[in-house]
Amino acid sequence: MSDTDQGQGRSVVFRDAEMRTSYANVANVASTKEEISVLYGIGRSWHGKGEEYEVDLNDRVMMSPFTAKRLAAMLVNAVAQHEAKYGKIDAGPVDGSGPGGSA
Repeated sequence: MSDTDQGQGRSVVFRDAEMRTSYANVANVASTKEEISVLYGIGRSWHGKGEEYEVDLNDRVMMSPFTAKRLAAMLVNAVAQHEAKYGKIDAGPVDGSGPGGSA
């Protein structure tokens, strides 16, 4: 796969031979001054019984704030395209008050 950076005239080559795929239905974000971490996992408490919502964390992706900002812009664009094709998504609260305190 490749993509061209229009502003710089450079070509980006994505090498996917070592790529792995994982599924997550829970995500959370943590940050420091130097890096932003996105934690992904699977919610185990399917019915939300009790006061705890258990999540098995699978992956943590750490990136610079610059990369995180570019990722945020790409995700906003991808969701907008998805909603244009399939309809509005009601994702519920994203302020940490939902199950697992995550998006």
